[in-house]
Amino acid sequence: MSQERYSLVLVVPCFNEASRLRHSEILQWADRRADWLWLLVNDGSTDGTQQILESLQARRPNINILALPQNGGKAQAVREGLRQAGTRHESPWLGYLDADFATPPGEIERLFNLHQHGRFDFVLGSRVRRLGTVIERSPLRHYFGRVGATMISMLLQMPTYDTQCGAKLLRRSLVPILFSEPLVSRWLFDVELLARYRNHFGLPETLSRVIEEPLESWKEKAGSKLRPKDLLRIPGELWRLHKRYNARNCRL
Repeated sequence: MSQERYSLVLVVPCFNEASRLRHSEILQWADRRADWLWLLVNDGSTDGTQQILESLQARRPNINILALPQNGGKAQAVREGLRQAGTRHESPWLGYLDADFATPPGEIERLFNLHQHGRFDFVLGSRVRRLGTVIERSPLRHYFGRVGATMISMLLQMPTYDTQCGAKLLRRSLVPILFSEPLVSRWLFDVELLARYRNHFGLPETLSRVIEEPLESWKEKAGSKLRPKDLLRIPGELWRLHKRYNARNCRL
């Protein structure tokens, strides 16, 4: 991969996305933001995803791919992508975004422009429905999400609203802190990252250096890899995270 310096390396985890990947939109954004590197991570896909990613890489110098040998889940794909980005590039900022573009790239650009020179070093997109915005989410997922969000806020001892939105930005300096060790949680890895951040820096520092930024646009897409029955795993995942991160090494 090129050693050229980019202002942002954006990791996009892809698993069997041949029918959903927004090829033309990725190319348009690669042209629009030549200072960004798109790192498309093929998470062991079994359809035509790899061929599509190779085609995109061949067409733009700021599109790279990372092919993982087998499917390890979104958490692992994001971790591997960010670790590679953190070691092979001098970009001050890294981020990740879902391949279905439920969060439009324009929202990442807005968050990046807002915070690239600010005091925060971890920026979380947040799906807050309010006047003047377009946040489209099914009622079932919304209400399950609100219950889960309350439990997550209690676990983290922080006033989080929406840790599960698939759009995040972080400073490159956080990679060795957040991603050196394998992630325990498959479904709530964003929560695990916040727990690691909190345990490393302490709660007061976390509250002053991490921000949830409400999105102006988010649209739920068909074909999500998260199934309704997966939502039933959340209490067990939260208990595992509680035992690992709340019982020890937490500087409150």
